[in-house]
Amino acid sequence: MAEQNLNFKYDRTYEKSKKRILNKDKTTISLLLNKISPGSSVLEFGASTGYMTRFMAEELKCEVSIVEIDAKAGKLASQYSVNALFGDIENYEWEIEYNGKKFDYILFADVLEHLKYPSQVLKKAAVFLNPGGRIIISIPNAGYNGILADLWMNRFHYRETGLLDDSHIRFFTYESAKELVVNSGLTIKDICYKKVKLKKSEFKDGWKSLPLVIKFLMKLRPMGSVYQFIIEAELKS
Repeated sequence: MAEQNLNFKYDRTYEKSKKRILNKDKTTISLLLNKISPGSSVLEFGASTGYMTRFMAEELKCEVSIVEIDAKAGKLASQYSVNALFGDIENYEWEIEYNGKKFDYILFADVLEHLKYPSQVLKKAAVFLNPGGRIIISIPNAGYNGILADLWMNRFHYRETGLLDDSHIRFFTYESAKELVVNSGLTIKDICYKKVKLKKSEFKDGWKSLPLVIKFLMKLRPMGSVYQFIIEAELKS
């Protein structure tokens, strides 16, 4: 009975996500998956329970291979993948597992901020791209005005989820995210943005406490309202 309830909850959550993707809502997952061409081969790092994996397999008819550190979550995702490896990305077991394979797309959705050496991972992953293939990354914006609002109030609190997820060990702004990609031997082809209003973010309380003049100045920052970057890149020619 417990397993049935878990499956029902999983399916219901997936259907909500699928609807947002098909409607091309401005969610991170939607912005990312709408860059994937149907029928492609995909290597997905950090698949978690496989909502993206499932959409690519069922709706886009892609062949998806995954790498996931959490074996329990990965087993759910593996139902929709053609190959699955459970382990730490930075142990590089996936280099052996997928040796000789090439992919049209390699995905890092909210993954690089969890890694000690993200540039090294990107360089090694790029070797697995087909000619003309793309690496697609979503990455949190450490320059979001909500974070700056908390810093103005001398606060920096990790959270269970969000931009300051307590498992994040790397932080990137617009410029440093671009530098990460370019310094990893890639050329940026496109950047799009997931924006979140401050009053709807996890930083809303800190934002309310700011002096009006500081709010005004922060609103002038071009990337201040951007919550996440979605970067599409290819190997330098």
